[in-house]
Amino acid sequence: MEEVKELSKHELKELRRKEKEEQIRLEEEKIKSKKTKKNVIKYSIIGLVVLLVFYFLFNLFSGPKVEFYTKEAIHWHASYDVYICGKKVQVPENLPSGEHHLGLPLLHTHADGLIHIEGKIYKKEDITFGAYMDAIGVPFNTDMIMEYKNDGMCNDGKNNKVRVLINGEENVDPRNYVVRDKDRIEVRYE
Repeated sequence: MEEVKELSKHELKELRRKEKEEQIRLEEEKIKSKKTKKNVIKYSIIGLVVLLVFYFLFNLFSGPKVEFYTKEAIHWHASYDVYICGKKVQVPENLPSGEHHLGLPLLHTHADGLIHIEGKIYKKEDITFGAYMDAIGVPFNTDMIMEYKNDGMCNDGKNNKVRVLINGEENVDPRNYVVRDKDRIEVRYE
């Protein structure tokens, strides 16, 4: 049999004190654990908010990446002539009164037989021959130039057509041709 030993008052007091200390320690650990969890949640939320703010600001100030057709501003010239029924005609005939150019700042003429391309080009479609003709107000496509339409007639009795030569070679899609510096363009209705 096991003998039960009685504890002295001092030993009982010491035992209670140790139990109380253990209880206090456990409560402190519980409180500390709760505080740690709260801090983790609090700092996680703060970190997430900070990341979202940085993400928003980065996207706000960096904006969409724009790809330019040219890396820098350019100043190009291409010459063009228009022949109707074998005769060279000036297109446009003259500039509007008080104007020094006709067209857009990027794509224009000074009624000097040159296409002027000046500035930074965002899209190559902005500097096509068709865009130029539209900018100066001249009706043009593969079937017509000004009021002259395919299968119309000059005084030669033939059914005439619009043809476009770019740097000496016929182009079958001249409206979409991207004009380049020093190009030589001929529009012929013959």
